[in-house]
Amino acid sequence: GAGARTETGRGAGCGSGSGTGYGRGSGWVAGEGRGGGEGSGGSVGPWRVCAPLPSYPPAARAANIEGTAEVSLVIDTDGSVSEAHLVGSSGNSQLDQAAVNGVYNWSFAPAKQNGTPVQARATVPVTFRLR
Repeated sequence: GAGARTETGRGAGCGSGSGTGYGRGSGWVAGEGRGGGEGSGGSVGPWRVCAPLPSYPPAARAANIEGTAEVSLVIDTDGSVSEAHLVGSSGNSQLDQAAVNGVYNWSFAPAKQNGTPVQARATVPVTFRLR
């Protein structure tokens, strides 16, 4: 006979907190993605504060499709993503669209130039992997 199949969901979220620290550098913290700032004076690139995994498209999951999409995004001065578009396909249009839609839920510490938050562009990989 046929057996019943059960699935469990998995979720991820972001919290908030406070603290102090010191750091310096350019581009992305932890080497993820590509980005940075230009100009005179001190520049600090944006870094991810909260990046929940995008929803896995059900049809792609059912077909065991995995992949990584490259998404270009614009990070506003408040750390939110204001624009996102695909620059490198995962090979599956459903995964590509889920990646673009998903980065709008990410938040960043904004890029700064001379201590003032500035808009920045970055390219990030979004990987869909079945476990």
